[in-house]
This record gives sequence, structure tokens and C-alpha cells, in this order.
Amino acid sequence: MDAQAFKTIREIHQTDWWYRARERFTLTTLQRLRKRCERNRQPWEILDAGCGYGSFSAALLSFGSVLGIDAEPDAVAFARRAYPRCRFEVGTIPAELPDASFDLITLLDVLEHLDHRVDTLQRIRERLRPKGWLLLTVPACPSLWSRRDEANHHRLRYRRQQLLRDLDSAQLRVVFLTFFNTLMLPPIWIAAQIERVLGIRPERIVQHRDRADQDLFVAPGLLNRLLYRIFLTESLVAGRIALPIGVSLLAVAERDDPNDIMTEEQP
Repeated sequence: MDAQAFKTIREIHQTDWWYRARERFTLTTLQRLRKRCERNRQPWEILDAGCGYGSFSAALLSFGSVLGIDAEPDAVAFARRAYPRCRFEVGTIPAELPDASFDLITLLDVLEHLDHRVDTLQRIRERLRPKGWLLLTVPACPSLWSRRDEANHHRLRYRRQQLLRDLDSAQLRVVFLTFFNTLMLPPIWIAAQIERVLGIRPERIVQHRDRADQDLFVAPGLLNRLLYRIFLTESLVAGRIALPIGVSLLAVAERDDPNDIMTEEQP
């Protein structure tokens, strides 16, 4: 990867409204749940599965040590160069998950790309320590399906109950579940219906990609800032209130060992 490509990708992940706001919402949720469940005693061992270019892995350093894995060698090479305090490895999910145990595994917008989702969740559970947490995000609301989902090789957009069933099948007990990106739902829904009914494809924003699920595009400055601020308001309730609907779903679930005595209250 040449120096200009490296600079462009890093700038996108630092400035694009979606990456920044999703990271803020996710980290705020994790911080509040960690405090509520009294898990501040020691640094965590963390696996960021499907880490992409590594920006979220770096953000997780405030919680402990971080290992990121991704199937794309270029993404891993970028992450190693950009975030030397984390460790990064090339590996597919779930076949090449590290043979280790973790306090926290994150899976951001990965599960919807896979065919064997419950099997993947079961394998992730095996890598969690007792009472370890999985934090995942997935696209929600099948009515929002569009050509963008197809371009990003999504297998589905999740319903809430479908995600609950998959987590339960993998013996992962839900600690917290919420929709997010709620305020952007109306315009995104309208755009999806226009595309579906009229066959009009929205402006193509996937222009140059080093990997199928990464958009190398940033909205114009003013629009980018506006979208970020709209999304950012949801961080005020992150980890406190479960939003009833939205463009995406976020779940925190813990390894459910039937023989363990549950000592923590579910938020």
C-alpha cells in the first residue's frame, strides 16, 4: 500500500460520520455497562474480530490489551502501521479465531456477512472466559434492504427477535440489546423504498474499495458534520435506554455457563 492510499484510508476512518459516531455510541455503551456490572477491577484481554483497518481496535485500548484479526492482508498491514500499540493478525472468522481466551470479543458489522452465523457465535463463545462479553453490531430492519447491502455482500438485515434467537442458540446470555442510528431511520427508509419501487439507484458512494465492506468515501464537509451530530445525540442514552427501532442493532452478551451461579443483575 503506497503512502497516499495509507493517508486516505486513515483520514476516512478518522473523519467519516458513520465510523466516528458508531465508535462513540459503542464505546459509551461499553463504558456504562462495564461500570454498572462492576467490571472495572482489571484491564481486559480483548479480541476485535473483523477489525478492518484497526481504528476501533485502537479505541478499545482504554479497556485493556487488544488483538485485532481480519481476513484482508492489506487491512491488517495498514492497522499494524497506523496503530502499533495493538496487535494484528490475518485470519478468517470463525475458522482462524485465535486459540486463546478473552474477556471481551467485539464483532462490529461482521455477522451479517457470514452464512453460518450461529456456528460463528458458538465458536466465539468458546474463546470467551467465564462471564466474558461479546459486543456485536449488525444492520437491522429487512425493509431497509437495498443494493448497498448487496454491494457489501450482506446475507441479511437482522430483526431483533432473530438476533436474540441466534445468541440464545449459541448459549450467549443477553446483557443489553438496543437499536441505534434511530434518527437517521426515516430518510434511509425512504431512500430504500424509492430504490425498490422506482428502481432508481441512489448516488453510488462505493467508488474505490480495498475490501468489499469498506466505503472509501466521505460525505461533503457540512453534511458529514451534520450527520455526525445527529447520530451523536444517541450517545446520551447509550447503555442506559434500549432504543426501540433503528438502522442497526447492538448487543452485549455474556458466556452462559448453565452450571455457573449468576451473581450479576441484568441491566
